[in-house]
Amino acid sequence: MTLGKEIRKVRRRQGRTMTAVAECAGMTKSMLSKIENDAALPSVAALTRLADTLGVNPGQLLEPSAHNSTVFTSRADREATAPVRTEKGYTFRDLALSRSGKAMQPYLFEMRRGEIGSGHLTHSGEEFVYMLEGRVRYRVGAVTYNLEPGDSLYFDAVEEHDVEPLTETAVYLGIFTSDTKEDAEQ
Repeated sequence: MTLGKEIRKVRRRQGRTMTAVAECAGMTKSMLSKIENDAALPSVAALTRLADTLGVNPGQLLEPSAHNSTVFTSRADREATAPVRTEKGYTFRDLALSRSGKAMQPYLFEMRRGEIGSGHLTHSGEEFVYMLEGRVRYRVGAVTYNLEPGDSLYFDAVEEHDVEPLTETAVYLGIFTSDTKEDAEQ
């Protein structure tokens, strides 16, 4: 099942309208319709807001048949899985897709200079960024950080934030957490 169809299934199971869910998630009904019809992929921030609105963990939307045991993903397996490209212009891979009930969501992000759309991100929880390759300019609130390999950033994700690659390509590990343990168990 695709991400859009899973979002629609959860929304309908809860008896909620597209308008109500879109409003709570801070997006337009038109955007939610595009996502549910697989015409657009949400950014990780938008996916997190949708999951919060629906009362589920983002991983449950990405992989509804997930389990609670140890997840090992080899480099070959990760590279064999196509990354998800968002409308904002970056790609990501969920590094623990088959694990349900996660307290954190680890993603591998890749972006190219000139391909990232404008606009800030905001979502619940906390975010940790660890640069692996290239350099980025990461803005959190009113402060801008220039990150290079080995640098990290940890912040409250409700603060407006955005990222811009400074090199041709940039790769970083991003880990997102829920607001509370209760959120992670849903």
